[in-house]
Amino acid sequence: MNNFGRWLRFLRETYELSQYELATRSGTDQTYISLLENGLKRNPSEKMIVRLSLGLNDALIVSDILRITVGLEPFARGDNRMTLDEVLCLMKDLEKEHPRDRLKMLR
Repeated sequence: MNNFGRWLRFLRETYELSQYELATRSGTDQTYISLLENGLKRNPSEKMIVRLSLGLNDALIVSDILRITVGLEPFARGDNRMTLDEVLCLMKDLEKEHPRDRLKMLR
C-alpha cells in the first residue's frame, strides 16, 4: 500500500466513514476509494485530493496530510500555515493516539 492510500484509509477510519460514504461525500465511487487505499491507483489529482479532503472533513489539516503524501506542499493560508515539518510531526502523533483522540487533533 502506498503512503497516500494508507493515510486515506487512516483518516477515513478516524472519521468512521465507510468507503461508500466517503465516495458519496467526495463525488466519486467506492471502487476508486478502494483502489486508492490499496495502492492500485496512485497519484490522485490535486482536485481529487481537495474533494476527498472535503468528504472526510472540511479541515485544512486533512488536506495538508493528503497533499504531503503525494509530495505537494501544505496549503498556504497566511500566518496560520503549518510547515511541512509541523504536519509531518502531527502525522506521527496521530498514529500514536487512540482513535477517539485523533478527532480532537484534527480540528
